[in-house]
Amino acid sequence: MWTVIAFAVIIYVILWLIVLKYRKPYENIPGVSQLMPDFGKMIPYINPYTLKKIVGHGCHNSAYQLMRKLKTNVMRVTTWTQTQIFISDAEVLKEIFLKNPENFPKPQQSYKPLLLYGDNIVNSNFDVWRKHRNICQPAFHENHMRFLAEQTVISTNTLLNFWGKRGDAFDIDVETDLTNITLDVIGKVNFGYNLNVFGEDTFDASKHKMSFKNALITTVNLGLLVKGILPEWTHFAFPTVVTAYEETKSYIKDLIDSRLNSSEQKYDLLSLLIEGNIRNGELSNEDVLADSFIFLFAGHETSATTLMWCLYELAIKQRVQQKLFDEVDSILKNKDPVYEDYEKLLYLNSVVNETLRLHSAVAMIPKENLKPFKIGKHYVPAKTTLLVNVFAVHNDEKYWPNPSEFRPERFLDGTKIAPCTYLPFSFGLRKCKNATCRRQLILLGIGNKFSLVETCMILAMIVQKYEIHISKQETRVFSDEKPIDNYVVVTVKPKDLKIELRRRK
Repeated sequence: MWTVIAFAVIIYVILWLIVLKYRKPYENIPGVSQLMPDFGKMIPYINPYTLKKIVGHGCHNSAYQLMRKLKTNVMRVTTWTQTQIFISDAEVLKEIFLKNPENFPKPQQSYKPLLLYGDNIVNSNFDVWRKHRNICQPAFHENHMRFLAEQTVISTNTLLNFWGKRGDAFDIDVETDLTNITLDVIGKVNFGYNLNVFGEDTFDASKHKMSFKNALITTVNLGLLVKGILPEWTHFAFPTVVTAYEETKSYIKDLIDSRLNSSEQKYDLLSLLIEGNIRNGELSNEDVLADSFIFLFAGHETSATTLMWCLYELAIKQRVQQKLFDEVDSILKNKDPVYEDYEKLLYLNSVVNETLRLHSAVAMIPKENLKPFKIGKHYVPAKTTLLVNVFAVHNDEKYWPNPSEFRPERFLDGTKIAPCTYLPFSFGLRKCKNATCRRQLILLGIGNKFSLVETCMILAMIVQKYEIHISKQETRVFSDEKPIDNYVVVTVKPKDLKIELRRRK
């Protein structure tokens, strides 16, 4: 018994000595030290202060609350494996994103889950990123945005017809329905493929083991965890996920081969990527596959999550919902939207932007510094993991008056948005500088306008037909001061959101 206790004490002391070693270069930076590491990035930091917060709000909120308690916007968390620096200071972020971006690449370990099919435009840095961008950029030309809008209308009408069979008032499966609609859009726009998400699930059993739809859904929902994070020796325990991963790859390869062997002009993203690569010849077919999948994942996951939060905010803000009805009715006049309506729907865009401010799908942006640098009086050694806390930036009163209040008007009143204070899609020199949101100084990167157009078109068509309310089955009461809990898998989603739709009269 005493031997066990003595051994435990020795281990404890050794670990704390290691923690102190990691902490020493950062001891002038306010923060906390703890023994528990974040095992493979799978769990947030646990200490007596954050344990309670983690359950309801995730690591980003826990870090934000701890930063507020310590009265700092630069905070370290030291474990026996490393020190990480959480940052929410806009001046420091300018150094990272604008002034010296070459010193702050993406840490590859943090992006490992996104490497399902190899290096892609999201995880790459510098010259490799430029190579991917040169091929991908033409695919996001204005004409492709118009194609996106057309396909979004087709898919959303399918969803509305599906809902229309359920009567004048009904609860919806928020996550399933919105995930399905964005997946249906991305299937058409990315691959020119009708996934038929609201119809019968069929596939050619002589060539495949599951449908493209089920393969994609399983790969997106579980593949990032199993193939991207868990060690390879554990994969045998997840045969369905492994099969879905291989089937997704097989379907996309077949589509690539089909495009290469066809002279027919197509406007889906995969066709445009292949055309661009034929002209420039910088990427392999495997690179094209990796990029097309990551655009599918990012576009589908981000849009679905943003729509969930939009419905939540509209359900508890009937005033905002009525203003949205008025604008949509005035501009669309009972017709399906077209791409040209996107920029006319200013209040709708502001609702989406304010939703992204309060509920960014990605609440942390990982970086690392290649060289030492200073944050005010704080010295940060090279090769430190930096975590840009988007949630904290978006909730800082210094940048956003009354930050917890959902107020779309803040994006319409002409107030200039300071650089690096609005980061739903990151920021900086990786952005496409010729695409700006109307009346806003928000730089949109490659693919980000894609997500915004898709989200706005779907939301416009929903509010044309339905009022949005919290379900009568919901026992919780929500407000700006007491919001719904969230949970984090890849993006930050509302937890157990129950929504009722009522047909507008």
